[in-house]
Amino acid sequence: MTVSIEQTKAASLLVVLMVGVPGSGKSSWLKSRNIQAISSDEIRVLLTGDVTNQTVNRQVFFLLRMILRLRLRSGQAVTYIDATNLTRWERQQYIRIAQKFQADTEVLWFNVPSEVARERNRLRERIVPDEAMNYLVGKFEEPQLDEGFTRIRRITEEAEMSAF
Repeated sequence: MTVSIEQTKAASLLVVLMVGVPGSGKSSWLKSRNIQAISSDEIRVLLTGDVTNQTVNRQVFFLLRMILRLRLRSGQAVTYIDATNLTRWERQQYIRIAQKFQADTEVLWFNVPSEVARERNRLRERIVPDEAMNYLVGKFEEPQLDEGFTRIRRITEEAEMSAF
């Protein structure tokens, strides 16, 4: 059996979805490891100059998915997606793209108590309003392997956050 170069290359691609409410530690974890992720917040800033501008979410996530496709097409081995990715529906879009490129999809789930995330949020430079935090905490759906993930890593404590 002959295996083409494209099949070999595609099998080694990985998409890693960060999952967690604001203040759960996703961006801090990436920054502490010098990992350059595709960030919905950074795209929002590029488009509007304002990280809090929620009026352009459709464009932000269109561009995020387009960048993911371009990275996979060019053979980038690992791509991290830094967004909350709270619902099955939100995550499914990235899984479908990864599957199209025969890439594996993993989750780094920052499973911290909502009180911890809320406290961290209050200490951040960019504070998510309480009403928005309530909405986001309420819509969260726990990631499941049957969504199409290769692996789910659940990060629950500070010690685990530094373990990877």
